[in-house]
Amino acid sequence: MIKPKISRQASDVAQMNKVLSQNLIRSLKEFKKEVEIICEQSRCLNCWSNALQAYESAKLISEIFVDLYASIHFSGCALYKYADMALRSALENSLNLAYFVNHPVEFGWWEKGKEWYLESKVQHPWGEAYSYFKYLGSGLSNSKASERLVTHISSEYKELSKSIHSSSLRLQTGGAKLSPSVDIKRFESWSRRIQKIVSVINALLILACNKQFRDMTKSDKNLVLSAIIKEHKTLLQSMDLL
Repeated sequence: MIKPKISRQASDVAQMNKVLSQNLIRSLKEFKKEVEIICEQSRCLNCWSNALQAYESAKLISEIFVDLYASIHFSGCALYKYADMALRSALENSLNLAYFVNHPVEFGWWEKGKEWYLESKVQHPWGEAYSYFKYLGSGLSNSKASERLVTHISSEYKELSKSIHSSSLRLQTGGAKLSPSVDIKRFESWSRRIQKIVSVINALLILACNKQFRDMTKSDKNLVLSAIIKEHKTLLQSMDLL
């Protein structure tokens, strides 16, 4: 059977895909342990799906999960810039969930693409620019520990935004090189970052949905806690949320 010819442009795309596939296989072999840990920690989202199943906004959990797995895939392909972009999306969707789980009417509007806060001339629920993290924190808890946790969220968000805005250190290419290659330091940096993001997502949801967290089964609760780093656990404990 004669294979149909493809254009030179399509051939370039196929070659890029070949390189990315080779990168993915290499990354999964070299960083097997790190990827397994991250995938295991991501399973905690199933616990939140169980706990929040009565809420319409719980459908955002699936979106967060896909964001995290997209980040894993991109990093494996050595597309570290896009891996960070997917992580920022995961964090944004977690902030959306933290707000909408207690604002079902607004969630219905948001789902339909309605920017209700513009029509009613009230402030966006997250505030303006990075101030929305402070707004979110004050809306969930008035403690100093809550403010520190929100500072952590803001810091991670700003760091991930460097990839969105193409900071020089986050560029995908180097010199005249078009196809990305596996970079051990960048993978390790991403690995630490995604574990912090998974931790802060869970800490945020515990802050926003503490009753639902306390009502979880012991095994689900333990799985959620296993994904939270010590620093974030300390903040939650000081707020009597664990």
